[in-house]
Amino acid sequence: MHALRFSALLLFFALFGLSTIAAPDMAFPGRQWEEATPASQGVAPDKLTSAVQFLERHAGSDGVKEVVIVRHGRLIWKGTDIDMASTGGETG
Repeated sequence: MHALRFSALLLFFALFGLSTIAAPDMAFPGRQWEEATPASQGVAPDKLTSAVQFLERHAGSDGVKEVVIVRHGRLIWKGTDIDMASTGGETG
């Protein structure tokens, strides 16, 4: 499992090292993350899609549902469950 995580990290570092355009200055989140397109942050959209698909195939049962990808302080990709509140405990 550690080898998979390491491989995934290498894939993302390689992905983000391949800029398509110059990205704007770094942003920091306020109450919510500012969202941007991958291309506007210097990330090739097809490379990002490939990286996410790799993680979907090799991640555990939750896949990439709770993954966020941030570039230059802007959210460029988020999983389907990222907007759900997580309390870490039981509800109800």
